[in-house]
Amino acid sequence: MKRISTMLAALFLAAACVFAAAVADGTWTAQGQVPAGAISTLVLTSSGATLSGTADGVQITAGKIQNNSVWFSVVKSGKTYACKGQITGSSLTIYQSLTDGSQPVSVTLAKAN
Repeated sequence: MKRISTMLAALFLAAACVFAAAVADGTWTAQGQVPAGAISTLVLTSSGATLSGTADGVQITAGKIQNNSVWFSVVKSGKTYACKGQITGSSLTIYQSLTDGSQPVSVTLAKAN
């Protein structure tokens, strides 16, 4: 019985991870005015805890997803930006800055249907 309980718990955890990762998949676009330098379009795909895709047409790197949180880097105009975000329903709020923490900006994107 203990073995079955352990297997069911592992299966539930695996399913929860897959579901959480899938919430990031798709195209996300900024709504309204976009702050200068902020990402306006994200196309994301997840596989387990790995996140890949593009930010304004530029390949993201070091992408990760855990629950409803995402992290990735993107190089724009020769500068590397660190990005982290939080998904809430069909909204994704991204906080980005240069890797040294300067030039912080945030933007909220909506998931395209």
